[in-house]
Amino acid sequence: MSDRQNFIGPSEFAAVLGVSPWQTPLGLALVKTGQLESFAGSPATKWGTALEDIIRREFATETGLPVKRCNKTLVHPVHDFIRGHLDGIAGVGKGRAVFEAKTANAYAGNEWLDGIPEYYMTQVQAYMGLSKLGEAYVAVLIGGQDFRIFHTHFDPELYELMIRDVAEYWTNLKAGVLPAPVAKDAKLLSKLYRVEPGKVLELDQRWLTTLRARQQLKGEIAKLQEHLDGIDAEIKRTMKDAEVAVCNGQYKVSWQEVAASRLDSTRLKAEQPELYRQYSAESVSRRFEIRSLKNGGVK
Repeated sequence: MSDRQNFIGPSEFAAVLGVSPWQTPLGLALVKTGQLESFAGSPATKWGTALEDIIRREFATETGLPVKRCNKTLVHPVHDFIRGHLDGIAGVGKGRAVFEAKTANAYAGNEWLDGIPEYYMTQVQAYMGLSKLGEAYVAVLIGGQDFRIFHTHFDPELYELMIRDVAEYWTNLKAGVLPAPVAKDAKLLSKLYRVEPGKVLELDQRWLTTLRARQQLKGEIAKLQEHLDGIDAEIKRTMKDAEVAVCNGQYKVSWQEVAASRLDSTRLKAEQPELYRQYSAESVSRRFEIRSLKNGGVK
């Protein structure tokens, strides 16, 4: 069991609270219980770590506030499974504040227009609560060239609500109770539960209402999709051979030719079977399908 399975850090609060764009409550729970491997990192996280010192120095230059590294492990006084490490502490004396360094790609720039994104604010508020510092600075480098600094204050009410929810989450994990899956968990569930050939599960009567509601939703979605496709077809008929169309300075429509080169696997298998087998990789997935049964089934 890895050390991170024994505690929840402020950077994981967003996942627990369901506001993380990268991980769901169930996804985190499966990592904490050892049913899934933890995130091993990516080029983005690698460079984010490498740029921390540069962001720290630039922050000090722009604000005049020194930033001191903090190697101390912060632990909640009641819930000792809540713990973490600060990127640093900005300022001196009574003016000290939590310092967090972040990086974001250029496409994420809009997420910072109104301040610190919610999924980072949960982390910052948790660090302020654990460190007992009433202020925080978040310095972010966006797209490698857009440097921004945000200042925020501690919200004790929000902090206590987060601690309550995180503690409840942890208690449930220790009792073997996993969070309910959400839409983004579809692929995760397919990996988690491998099929047992021939096994049939009889769903109880309460699922009839759910299955009927699902079938109704699929019908409504199909009608909406048909309507949407009709609008697209009308726009294309109007555009004819135009590559781009604009409308009142508010909309831009593009209808471009896109060249794509694809491997003809059928031909390769027929003409070069040995080569095909050499470079073929089997993938296993589970196909989810619901059909209405004629006799007594879902109508």
